[in-house]
Amino acid sequence: MKLKEFSFGGKLILISLAGMILSIFLPWINFFEIGKKFGFQQYGYLFLLIWVYPVFTVLKRKEMKYANNMRIITLLNIIFNLIYMAIISFSFSGAKLSSPDLGMHLSFYSAITLSVGVFLYKNKSRDPYNDRIQITNNFDEE
Repeated sequence: MKLKEFSFGGKLILISLAGMILSIFLPWINFFEIGKKFGFQQYGYLFLLIWVYPVFTVLKRKEMKYANNMRIITLLNIIFNLIYMAIISFSFSGAKLSSPDLGMHLSFYSAITLSVGVFLYKNKSRDPYNDRIQITNNFDEE
């Protein structure tokens, strides 16, 4: 399987999956430089459920039948990431007590990349020349 075989949207979906998997192993929350919580501790792996259908669609080189639904789900994923980042940012008397860390930001950018990939995905394995109607000459020349 070569990366050239995939469309641009398919490549973005696979790159976003790699970014999301990497983000789970990075710290998501920074507690005032006292401690950090990683993606596994914050149940970040549950976000990977959103990647299942687009990734299998790309790897099997099929049309995305539920493209409109996936577009809505990926946009909701971005919104939930923003809400989660806002919730974990906690300030008290002007001092930041907790803030999103590198893993959370990578998760957010992976969600954006997934959304763009779903919007741009086209099945490249279909040959446009075979989809055309072919007109043949049925007259026998004698």
